[in-house]
Amino acid sequence: MRLGVTLVFSLGLGITLLGCAPNRMSTAGDDAKQLNLGLERQKKGDLEGAIAEYRTALRLNPDDSVVHYNLGIALRQKGDLEGAIVEYRTAIRLDSNNANAHVNLGFALAAKGDVDEAIVEYRAALRLNPNDAVAHYNLGIALAGQGHLDEAIVEYRTAVRLNPKDANSHHNLGNALEHQGDHEGAITEYRAAIRLNPNDAVAHYNLGTALEHQGDHEGAITEYRAAIRLNPNDAVAHHNLGVALAGTGDFDGAIAEYRTVLGLNPDDAVAHYNLGTAFLAKGDMDKAMEEFRAALA
Repeated sequence: MRLGVTLVFSLGLGITLLGCAPNRMSTAGDDAKQLNLGLERQKKGDLEGAIAEYRTALRLNPDDSVVHYNLGIALRQKGDLEGAIVEYRTAIRLDSNNANAHVNLGFALAAKGDVDEAIVEYRAALRLNPNDAVAHYNLGIALAGQGHLDEAIVEYRTAVRLNPKDANSHHNLGNALEHQGDHEGAITEYRAAIRLNPNDAVAHYNLGTALEHQGDHEGAITEYRAAIRLNPNDAVAHHNLGVALAGTGDFDGAIAEYRTVLGLNPDDAVAHYNLGTAFLAKGDMDKAMEEFRAALA
């Protein structure tokens, strides 16, 4: 029994929601000057200063949709999702054709966990701009999160077609294909993601799991080692490397990896169990029983 092969498929690990950049279009006048000051401060990372400039601009012209939109972006960057949502909604009320505002509103809603409403906003953005790769990508994430993998794959493929150099789109398309059991398709997409971003430890890890599921232990070992080189404290990568090494008969190598896992996470019952099976395969019954007991503790 070989336990421990796990696909990484979660926000923050391989999946990156994208927002749209601040908009520089605005009406002429004092509010436009404040808008430009806000943009300059935002570019320099001075979010508090940018927010202050945008609010000054809105006191001069409360109906400037672009300023509301950019204020929303600054608030979101600061971590104020509720404030950002209010500003994006206001921007859309003042200019219903602002596709970027719909995308960013969807982004903020998804970050809050309101995935249904996020999907509504991404679809609204795509009605206005069907060629928005970011909207297709984010819609794919939202659909995948709800388990609608067929629809998510369509969106990821569209994002890849519109922006073939986006590693994240390839990576998440690979995740969706792997979840559907299309290991070959997943491997193709993970390799594409790695060509675009060779230092993505999660992409290497996920490629390793897909190769392992195909029975390619040597290929999996190569990818798990690459993931560990980039993220040495990834216990799951060490664990799965141990599984792959055991699959090739390298039980000493597997034991070393399982020990590393237990150094990082001493209470990992599966690592204790797999370490026990490796000792058992080497004929060391005493150590095997010790690990099996630890797994049950």
